[in-house]
Amino acid sequence: MKSSTNLSIPDGFLEAIAGNHELQEMGKEVGRLYTDHGLPIDMALDKLTGYSHEQKLSILDGVCQWFIEHKRNSGATDKAIERQRKTNRKMLEDFVKTGETGVY
Repeated sequence: MKSSTNLSIPDGFLEAIAGNHELQEMGKEVGRLYTDHGLPIDMALDKLTGYSHEQKLSILDGVCQWFIEHKRNSGATDKAIERQRKTNRKMLEDFVKTGETGVY
């Protein structure tokens, strides 16, 4: 039940958290704060009091989407985008396990 990237996020997991468009858009804004201003993702998520762990996971999915979009807009190669996808999956896995992304 592991994904093809050999991380322990089960197949279909990302699709399950991708249901809330509003939270994902918030995540893209968090991603922009990270790429444009250097605001650590964990710090941004910690500031979002009143959101459940599952909601923060959807927000984090939006951050991951922004990272891919940002790479594409920056002219990254397919290989670089694939590396970002792998990093994104690791970040989601770490957040599920520990409540932190580990990205600074």
